[in-house]
Amino acid sequence: MLKKSLFYILGFLFSFTVHAEEKSGIYPSGCKPVSFEFLNDQLVLAKFKKNPKQRLFLIKNSGKNNIWLEHPVKNPSASAGWSSQLNIEQWSAFALKRNNFVFACVESLPSAQQYISCQETLIVCEMEKVTFKPENLGNYWVGENLSLENLLATIHSRGIELL
Repeated sequence: MLKKSLFYILGFLFSFTVHAEEKSGIYPSGCKPVSFEFLNDQLVLAKFKKNPKQRLFLIKNSGKNNIWLEHPVKNPSASAGWSSQLNIEQWSAFALKRNNFVFACVESLPSAQQYISCQETLIVCEMEKVTFKPENLGNYWVGENLSLENLLATIHSRGIELL
């Protein structure tokens, strides 16, 4: 009984925290902090989803330095090039039609680069109501390293409808 009560209380507090973040303007309208997880300092999109569906994630660099988002690959020479720069306070959008897609965060300093915790640097959300045309399905960067206003315009210009 105590465990069940504690579970409900923690669930309520989590939902209150998420609601407060949405109200404070951290997330764009219609974008919810769902379908991802931070694991071992990395970002995992569409974590634990059984049936892949087309999704659109928005990612913001809320850190103190510019970063690179890198997708670890087993055979780098065969990689399609998933790395993307994300400057301070800028946004990127990533279309995804598979599960458990991982990004590592690399801080870009003048003297060196180092892996950092994505959780301490990124704000991530999934657009809940989005329509893709058949030709827009897949895994790709929709827009990169833009202000939120410019990113939303880029999403629209690529034929992706935010409802």
